[in-house]
Amino acid sequence: MAGEPIRILKLLATTRLGGTEVSVLGLVKGLDPEMFAVETAFLEPPGPISERFEAQGFPTHHVSHAPGLIYRLVRLIEKTRAQVVVAYGFRANLSARLAGRVSGTMVLGGLRSIKLTDAEDEGSLKEKQALTLDKVTFPLSRGYVSNSYAAAHRLARLGYPKEKLFVVQGGIDFRRKSPPRASLDLPWPDGPVITTVGNLKPVKGQAVLIEAARALWDRGFRFNLVFVGDGPLRSRLERRAEKAGLGEAALFLGTRDDVDAILAASHVFVLPSLWEGLPVAVMEAMAHSLPVVATSSGGTPELFTVKERNEAGLSVCREGFLVPPRKPEGLAAGLAALLEDEALRDKMGSRARRRIEETFNMERVVRETAGLYEKLYREWEARR
Repeated sequence: MAGEPIRILKLLATTRLGGTEVSVLGLVKGLDPEMFAVETAFLEPPGPISERFEAQGFPTHHVSHAPGLIYRLVRLIEKTRAQVVVAYGFRANLSARLAGRVSGTMVLGGLRSIKLTDAEDEGSLKEKQALTLDKVTFPLSRGYVSNSYAAAHRLARLGYPKEKLFVVQGGIDFRRKSPPRASLDLPWPDGPVITTVGNLKPVKGQAVLIEAARALWDRGFRFNLVFVGDGPLRSRLERRAEKAGLGEAALFLGTRDDVDAILAASHVFVLPSLWEGLPVAVMEAMAHSLPVVATSSGGTPELFTVKERNEAGLSVCREGFLVPPRKPEGLAAGLAALLEDEALRDKMGSRARRRIEETFNMERVVRETAGLYEKLYREWEARR
């Protein structure tokens, strides 16, 4: 691309660690600086993910969400000379669209979830209100770039114009080396380890997982269940696990910087979410050659190659098992199959790794996203 790089301001709603934030960092790291000059802004004070952006050398800004946000955001756009604002999250998109209207800047939304809010149900008042505001302001944006077909299809069904919905399926850097178990700075249990990674909040479904674990425990299975992540439900989930009889077999590790090491020391990965976009946690587990048991929510099935489905709704895949959300018996069935058969774990884990290498890698994401950003900006610029 000839000429000056396109100046992009990435706007994120939170500075907490999460799949969206980690994937955005991976994308920004991969974009060619001769094509794109990227700065980042957050609607929260400094936190773990903004510190990672700063450590990588990317200019980072924090915009208070207090009254006057739009004015401050317009000033930041002018200061950074941003030509494109790419916003992630409902609050960020709403703010960016209004600020973009004032400043005359192109705004894109990064869609990373099947829903706009963290409400448990699509029909909740919170989600309905968010959808109403989002649809009203959507004409102020160039569109949404979704990391899953599922999320884009949902918005199309809800009346969003299809010509403004773009899909670049997510991916990760699979070339990271798996650190040895010795690198973990915590006691690690013996025996099979089932790991889940995610914020401890209702939509992530950890309560359903504990119910499934109790059923397996009652059937005589013995394993360790590791929860990586923190959130408002932590104390409640710890009590639930204790009441289920899991005792010390349930480990709540909180937010960790050594997730790669934890995954490398695990045997099975499980994602019990009630809804998802295209979960980074599952892709990272697959990159570590772990077989996966996950709910078939949102874009998660896009990561798997389905071989067959049984009458109970359990989908047998080349890389693991998919089960309906909110079904502890489905999670238990998939986990039992993997706990009982080490050869099956190894076979599915190898296929999972290959799936990430061939299809869900960051190189493809960067290439497709760069092409889309340039195309949309040049079209927008030509129409001004």
